Amino acid sequence: MSPALLRLKFTTSLTGPSKVYRNWILYEYDYFTFLVEFYIEQGMEISLTDLHGSSLIHYASQIPSPNLLNVLVKHGGEGFVNQVDIHRSTPLHYAVFANNFNGIQFLLENGCNKDMRDCKGRTAANLAKILGYADTAQLIGGCDDEEKTPPFVHPKNAKKL
Repeated sequence: MSPALLRLKFTTSLTGPSKVYRNWILYEYDYFTFLVEFYIEQGMEISLTDLHGSSLIHYASQIPSPNLLNVLVKHGGEGFVNQVDIHRSTPLHYAVFANNFNGIQFLLENGCNKDMRDCKGRTAANLAKILGYADTAQLIGGCDDEEKTPPFVHPKNAKKL
């Protein structure tokens, strides 16, 4: 079935514009997952990084469908979920910044190290707390380590402007 026919099928079978849009976006992510899996089978190297040191798993951790993460973890090997960029941010940091609850949950279930710190000394839980994502910080846990976190990062020690 062509993408145009699938788009028509989604548009006619669902009610409400936001529901149509959300489901169409999830379809696009799943289609992208299919393409990535095809390229991996053809020999694509998934650990290659861009100028910022971010690999495909960093970017995949930001999207709402965990299917791409599942494919990457399956082919990535051990330690792939803890890959760091040039700022020492992990895929978990990226997922927290995007407030991607499904991605965070998937990474935690697949053995990511939630205690890894970025170049500013922030864990993913610290970052969630700073960004105001209380439910995300609670899911990750371990964000009450004031003494380990630099004073300019922890919300309790932040100076008011």
